[in-house]
Formats: sequence, structure tokens, C-alpha cells
Amino acid sequence: MHIYAQTAVRAGHAEDISIVFCNYEMNDLQGSSPGLADASKAMSSYFSSFARSAIPTAAGRQLAWPPYDASTRQVMLLNAKCEAANDPDGTERKFWQSLAMGEPRIRV
Repeated sequence: MHIYAQTAVRAGHAEDISIVFCNYEMNDLQGSSPGLADASKAMSSYFSSFARSAIPTAAGRQLAWPPYDASTRQVMLLNAKCEAANDPDGTERKFWQSLAMGEPRIRV
């Protein structure tokens, strides 16, 4: 059995385009969960306000997008109800960094 059958697709390349532009009714990898419309509206609001003012905000009861801080690696998890999380995939990130896939390293 392929490992893909046991895991969810999370952040594929260009996966967000249809959602940001509120085309969530298109059958795509994001699925069709009941919260998809709310997630799409939040993403569209965050992206368009960032383009206008360099400050990502979303209408409704969405969280204010916190500035990135490298010490906590806090990121925004975009969903029907968005939330901030500190280094949510830290184990995976550290694994890729251990393979020199993370930050560039100079070998002498």
C-alpha cells in the first residue's frame, strides 16, 4: 500500500489558488468539507488585505495574523477557523534540515 493512502494532502504546490479566489466549488485536492467556504473567505481576505496594506487581516471572527518570529516559528494555520501555532510541523522541519534540505549550508 502506498503511504499516500494513509496521509492527507496538506500544502501542495499551487493548492491555494482556487481557494484564495473563492473557486472552492471546483473539484480539486482540497476536498469539499463544510468549512471550505469559510476557509476560502478567510484566505481571500488575508491575501487581499495584505496586497493592499501589507497587513493581513480577515473579516469576521478570524484571528489577527501575528508577525513572524523566528524564535517561536509561529505561523498561521488557515482553515474555517484560523489559528496561530508555534512550529506546528517542527519534527518534519528538523528532519528535512538534518538532510541539508532546510537552511543552506556551506561546505569547505
